[in-house]
Amino acid sequence: MSDLQDPIQSQLWDRVQEIKRDVYEGKTNSPEERAIAWRVAESEGDSFVVEKIKGDVRLPKDRFELADKFLSEAKETEDELAQEGIELRPVSRDTKEYMIEGLLMGITEYKENNNPHELAHRLSTILSIVSRAAEGVGFGNYASDYGDLGATYLSKRQVKELCEQVNFIALFGFVHVMNKGSEENISVYEEQKATLKAINSVSESIVL
Repeated sequence: MSDLQDPIQSQLWDRVQEIKRDVYEGKTNSPEERAIAWRVAESEGDSFVVEKIKGDVRLPKDRFELADKFLSEAKETEDELAQEGIELRPVSRDTKEYMIEGLLMGITEYKENNNPHELAHRLSTILSIVSRAAEGVGFGNYASDYGDLGATYLSKRQVKELCEQVNFIALFGFVHVMNKGSEENISVYEEQKATLKAINSVSESIVL
């Protein structure tokens, strides 16, 4: 909900309200629109929309995609609203934890479906998320352990812990790929390893 007292005159605000209605009425299953709807609904205290989305995204793939879009597209939409003077309330801790859990579910799913290509894609998505956080605010002593890093909704501590958890989960996938032995799988393994190394570099740059 906007902090403005007067009726909001904004095409973007009208659009996000339309998205929220469409998501609640089941007219769209777009991960991006679900993410935007969740962000706006939570800010307004509309738990019905949030619970509707939770019920619609039970599979790891859906949870992963929602989390990705929430930490990127929804954040960008909020920034655009702020430029128009429309300030949303802070994201709750429960929502942040739900999104992190969704990212980890997407990585863990690899162990069940044995799809190295999808794991490589999801690792790249994780790298994009944590890299945006790293670029948004200088780590070191310039950001608090629990403060929003700006480029995502995650805190410095949450970003570091996400990197570490992804590293632990993904290592199991590497063994699987190497045991396959094919040239294609070895290539995917090298891609995964390079992405994971970059994720680890982000983690190591974070001083708590």
